[in-house]
Amino acid sequence: SLYTEIAEERDIRLTSDVSTDFPKINTVPRHLYRALTNILSNAMKFTPGGGKIEINADVDEQEDAVILVVRDSGESIPAQQVPHILKPYKTTVSPHGDKGTGLGLSIVNQLMLELSGKMEIHSEENAGTTVMLWFPKKMTRA
Repeated sequence: SLYTEIAEERDIRLTSDVSTDFPKINTVPRHLYRALTNILSNAMKFTPGGGKIEINADVDEQEDAVILVVRDSGESIPAQQVPHILKPYKTTVSPHGDKGTGLGLSIVNQLMLELSGKMEIHSEENAGTTVMLWFPKKMTRA
């Protein structure tokens, strides 16, 4: 709901799907909040009008983990840049004119390490970017 208004202003379709068996994650709420808001902020910046952002929360039994996925239809990250975007101060200007500090994904990566989780980024030219946050299932509670 934090990004609903800006999504409407920018003509971006924002959807979410939380699995019915998605457990509570026993973690530092502020860290989780910062991680998700940084990822969503980036998705909003780099998704053009008419695009979409999907947020999914699911259990991955095969990996014994819970996973939060943010998938956008925005500008993809060139393959050669993916290894470098986790470094501080790597930034670009978005199609909406937004310019960040270049700390967002670096912060998310550090937060995930502190939370005993991991972050994965997949980007495909003309298909957008997917950011996945993995948490060990042992960090969950009913």
